[in-house]
Amino acid sequence: QGSYSTIKQRMAARQGHFMPTSLLDSQFGTLEEPLEEPGVAVCDVRQSPDDLVSDAMAKLSL
Repeated sequence: QGSYSTIKQRMAARQGHFMPTSLLDSQFGTLEEPLEEPGVAVCDVRQSPDDLVSDAMAKLSL
């Protein structure tokens, strides 16, 4: 989970990735939040990669 601006900024910083930032609007437009679905871990993308993995593993009880 992350804000539009955070995700757009990260996408713009990637080099050679297949998905351009021009597609972000449509992705956010069709986004369906996984509210209380079993087996889904919603994590904040502002975390460091290590913290993100730890958070997801804890939420999934791994």
